[in-house]
Amino acid sequence: MGVNIDKALTITGWMEYNELVLLASIAKNCDFIIEAGSFKGRSTRAMADNIREGGVIAAVDPWNASIHNSDETAVALTTDESTRHVFYLNNYKHVKNGTIIMTPKRFTELTPFTSPPVDFIFIDADHRYKAVIEDIEHAIKFNPKFLGGHDYHEDWPGVKRAVDEKFGGNIQVEGTIWLTKLR
Repeated sequence: MGVNIDKALTITGWMEYNELVLLASIAKNCDFIIEAGSFKGRSTRAMADNIREGGVIAAVDPWNASIHNSDETAVALTTDESTRHVFYLNNYKHVKNGTIIMTPKRFTELTPFTSPPVDFIFIDADHRYKAVIEDIEHAIKFNPKFLGGHDYHEDWPGVKRAVDEKFGGNIQVEGTIWLTKLR
């Protein structure tokens, strides 16, 4: 049985087709997902349209942050209340039915919990090296089955360096998504 990414493809973002298919495929086997960094909801929608029935995605994003470009100094993108509103509109159906829980905070401000068990944490937030390290270390506290993230590519050296240092070669890469199994 395939996945449905039709609605996700209509949402502005940088997630490629094959990456959306991968996230949707992962979601089919999940009951609880945490997404750290949701922007306008392209990847969130791909996962929400395919998560197991009754599954939940915590979309964690302050929606008031700056994302830095590959040299980690210049601001490449700023999000604000209007971005949060666009996320809500793009995912209205799933927010209303409880599949998506909008969590307006930085991922590292989310208190770690182990119940319900987390199947997958997907990191696509601040791409600077120190922030990625902090997000990975924070994610591990939740004891997810799988951990992954976006923009594992030389264009984002902070992401690539942090992932390589934390996991070495123990990752799978699809497009610019990295994945590792933790338990």
